[in-house]
Amino acid sequence: MATKKENIVPESTTGANPEEVQNPSEEMAPVISGGNPGEVQNPSEETLSDAASIVLQDSTAIESQVEFKESTIAVVFPYIASKAQGKELLYAIRSFQQNFKHPHHIVVIGEREDWFNDEEIIYIELSQDSDNPQVNTMEALKTAIASDKVTESFIWTNDDIYLVSPVDMSYIAFPKVLGLLNPDKYKDVYKSNMENTIKYLCSKNLPLYNYGTHTPFLYDKEKLVSLLEEYPEISLGDNLFSSVYFNRYNEARPFVLNWKTDPFLLPVISKAPDPVVFESLLETKCFLNNTPTGYSAFLESKLEELFPEKSVYEK
Repeated sequence: MATKKENIVPESTTGANPEEVQNPSEEMAPVISGGNPGEVQNPSEETLSDAASIVLQDSTAIESQVEFKESTIAVVFPYIASKAQGKELLYAIRSFQQNFKHPHHIVVIGEREDWFNDEEIIYIELSQDSDNPQVNTMEALKTAIASDKVTESFIWTNDDIYLVSPVDMSYIAFPKVLGLLNPDKYKDVYKSNMENTIKYLCSKNLPLYNYGTHTPFLYDKEKLVSLLEEYPEISLGDNLFSSVYFNRYNEARPFVLNWKTDPFLLPVISKAPDPVVFESLLETKCFLNNTPTGYSAFLESKLEELFPEKSVYEK
């Protein structure tokens, strides 16, 4: 390798969804001005209940009957097993059990794995067969909104995001961005989705931050329902939902990630990264994310070292 460090964290990586081409370069303006979205009336419980019935009326979702403690928060994984490259979900769930220092329960929406412990994991069966990852995301997200197994505030994450240091809710809730939305760096469906996102945000005089950081998100059901009512077209999946949601509701100045210096994320794209550089960067981070090209025997061995203990969610 000519420059081993660049094989670990380049300026551009893909994201949690295997089909997405994401993470723009670090050469982005850290701050922009934008309109204040102001306060939005939260929908009533009846409205939330109505929305729950509406979003699932054409769904094939089937829930397991696992109970959970009311004091926990749901950690939701949308999951398409047929697109998994290995044991990403297993290690991602282990990482939450080991390092997430807040009472929680695990919800998987989509397809199941044979190793699921049906007495612990909450599994909601859902068909996700669109070629547009955002369409699949929206179907899973609407299913999460409708499910009483998913708490009113919940964590939304992916099977290739791992917690590599102890974190609490503040690490997840803290607003993080990649910079500004810049469709010129992308192509095909993702480029189109980003362009649509920019059009909507501009029409509402909202900031244009890119929240697609490949770290866990904290969502609120009432805000989700309010946004779906305000902008029903977003349910079609032709936008980047996280960027619409957080530009709409986050009023604090977000932190712009820079993998060289920030304490949050280490993205991996190479199948053969420099082990020394990998370890030196990893010890400074909270989250690890791999792209499809970054999942390899090397990474899986590292994940096994980091998370050797079976979780309660495994048989």
